[in-house]
Amino acid sequence: MGRVVELSGGERLSLRAQLEWHLQYNHYPPVSADFVDSAIESIQSINEEEPDKKVKLPNSKVLTALEICEGLHLESFVNISILGCQDGML
Repeated sequence: MGRVVELSGGERLSLRAQLEWHLQYNHYPPVSADFVDSAIESIQSINEEEPDKKVKLPNSKVLTALEICEGLHLESFVNISILGCQDGML
């Protein structure tokens, strides 16, 4: 579950820093860092087995945690066994 990004010297990036990097560099066009808080809330909701919890995005849209996870490609940040996936595959 999740990503752990280590810098040289064994320092680890925080979840916030990992998500900022993910949204900026794994999407084209890049997703604004303003979406990090919604991404964190979505990840936490899914990991707490509440994928249908409504989460407000910074653009005022309201989506379920699962919809945000899929839209922002956050699968590697959540416990995918909660989503009923087999063999770690979505």
